Amino acid sequence: MKFTIIPNDGFVSKDGVGYTDLTFTIDGTVHAVQWYEDFGEIEYKTSIVAGKIVKPDNESIIEFDRFTAALDAWQVAHNLDTEVQ
Repeated sequence: MKFTIIPNDGFVSKDGVGYTDLTFTIDGTVHAVQWYEDFGEIEYKTSIVAGKIVKPDNESIIEFDRFTAALDAWQVAHNLDTEVQ
């Protein structure tokens, strides 16, 4: 399974099928999550701290348990989409 999550857009794409405006909660500092079959990375938002632009390093991950709410929201949207077709 491959997936991308962009929380600000409520966007989740799983195996090439994406939906926007989904409702789920993820840490507010996360810009995006990318999962590539058996590993992934979290991309954090850039911020300004003491007048300087700060871009945190991406975090490598080997589990995606903390993102299941986003994947569940994708599944609900996908089920509705396939019922309509």
